Amino acid sequence: MKRFMIYVVLMFFSGGWAWAQSTMPGKGGTPVVNARLGAPAPRTAPRAPLPPSNMHGVNLQLRAQMRQIQKNLKAGKITKAQAQAARENLRNVRKQELEFLRQGNQKDITTDQKSQLQGLLDQNTDAH
Repeated sequence: MKRFMIYVVLMFFSGGWAWAQSTMPGKGGTPVVNARLGAPAPRTAPRAPLPPSNMHGVNLQLRAQMRQIQKNLKAGKITKAQAQAARENLRNVRKQELEFLRQGNQKDITTDQKSQLQGLLDQNTDAH
């Protein structure tokens, strides 16, 4: 037990400095220390936010319409059959969106494809 305590004390005093990180006054946070030079790693400038993708706008509109269909159904403004038809239209829009992605081998849809999908969504809005 005595040897263990001595070992812990030696580890604390010899290795404790290697684990510590220096902070820069006034900068806040704890920067990563460069192991070779002992200097703080350079801070990078914050990135500008990315513009919203075309797909994101379409998906927001899809979700809003799903919520609206549910609200209208709950309020009795539309029948169950009308709600099912509107949901089926939304499913078709989503399938079309995924097909656009597969065709282009991209992570986003083009602005023309976005306007086409929004046109389909607008038609669905008129229906319910």
